[in-house]
Amino acid sequence: MTSLQYYQSQAGNSIGDFISAVLKIDNDRDARRFYEGAIKSLERYSKVNNPKEIVNSNIGWVFGEGMSADRIMMWCRVSGAAHPVFGTTLPTPAEAFKLGLQMGGYNNSGVRPR
Repeated sequence: MTSLQYYQSQAGNSIGDFISAVLKIDNDRDARRFYEGAIKSLERYSKVNNPKEIVNSNIGWVFGEGMSADRIMMWCRVSGAAHPVFGTTLPTPAEAFKLGLQMGGYNNSGVRPR
């Protein structure tokens, strides 16, 4: 089975299917096949200029969906993906909330400066 075929057999047709597949994969071999297949899928079926960047971003986003630190490290080894806000580490809930406030332009007290 090619990496594209493996990706297609795992990823489904929705972002929820993609997230579930990324969360489910638990070894470097399958992660690499999925990652390479995702890139090939974008190259074949879309007109994007940067498929690797898009796949890394999508996989990285899943880091914040309840992925364990070990799985994050696996995906980082295989793809170089990183969460768009948290990078390659998992913040505590309080740290994540604080980062969200900062991204939204609020101070640490939850007040948006005028």
